[in-house]
Amino acid sequence: MAGPSRKLRAKLDGEGENAVVTIPVSWDSDVNRARIGRQALQNRQDKSAAIVLQTDHASYTLASKEIQLSDVKVILQIARSSQAVTQRMTEASTSKKATMPTTPYDFQIFSKEDNSQIFIN
Repeated sequence: MAGPSRKLRAKLDGEGENAVVTIPVSWDSDVNRARIGRQALQNRQDKSAAIVLQTDHASYTLASKEIQLSDVKVILQIARSSQAVTQRMTEASTSKKATMPTTPYDFQIFSKEDNSQIFIN
């Protein structure tokens, strides 16, 4: 999913400094992504804004101070954890007599320039 730059700019201009821009994702998928282009990143940095990728099951917030990249695209990703990770988490919670409130999800940020993609810690 790619957010249109004009809509993002209008949202940032309307809310001013420290705006929160939410990108809703409402389809049922194991992996949900939002691609944020160069201009949108620059606009976000100029307004000290946060971008939120919101699914039906999880959300990820990228604050402007967390990433300062203006020459690349950024990809926010929320993905359902693998069966192996889910199994380990279930076993760990059971051993502690706890219950997992939801299916585990992985949250990742990638930067992309040309044809290369880099995972960001």
